[in-house]
Amino acid sequence: ETGLGDATRALSAYNFLVTPAATNNAQGTACAVTIADVTEAPLTLQKSVDFVKGCTYALKVRAQNTVGYGDYAQESYVALGVPGAPTGLTLALSGETLVVSWTRPADTGTGDSTYVLTNYELEVTDNQASFPDTGLITKDDADVTHTTGAKTLGVTYNARIRASNSVGPSPWSNVHGVVSQLMLKFPSASLTFTAAFTSQADGLITSLVSWSKPTETGLGDA
Repeated sequence: ETGLGDATRALSAYNFLVTPAATNNAQGTACAVTIADVTEAPLTLQKSVDFVKGCTYALKVRAQNTVGYGDYAQESYVALGVPGAPTGLTLALSGETLVVSWTRPADTGTGDSTYVLTNYELEVTDNQASFPDTGLITKDDADVTHTTGAKTLGVTYNARIRASNSVGPSPWSNVHGVVSQLMLKFPSASLTFTAAFTSQADGLITSLVSWSKPTETGLGDA
């Protein structure tokens, strides 16, 4: 509706307002913006604005024709960025599986950890040169661990993880900080264990104690 009951009437301009909901964000940074009240040409339907991360703003726009300005359309907007990368990524051996652990990002999009993450994306690979190798594993915001299925003995595994919010994914975590694990079993018992007499003197019996190498030394064989 531009003045004649439809959109046929030519507009003169748009008036666009940006008002911070608070003076500062949670980190104490001022929420002021360089564009607070601006009038745009009638064909302009968008405006690039530099918002301060973590601040909430009231956005208003109204149209003008030769009679005057119409009512404002209003929207609340949170200046949200992508989260920081998860930290503290570790791998730990549990039987023949890997337990992957990480720490939630300190910045989940607003400069602190208050914003809810949509998910984590985890990659676990036996190819240390590149990712992905086994595909993405999706975890929820509340998750900070993941246990893999059975892994191949004798293979070194590596992992990386990133967090996502409604804007998009964080950078990947630092793969070089991950502790890779060599998947080993405990060795099996020796097949034979014997003691054979060799000599005696002064009441002492000297014997040769012998044993065989286990058939399983940790990699599924000897």
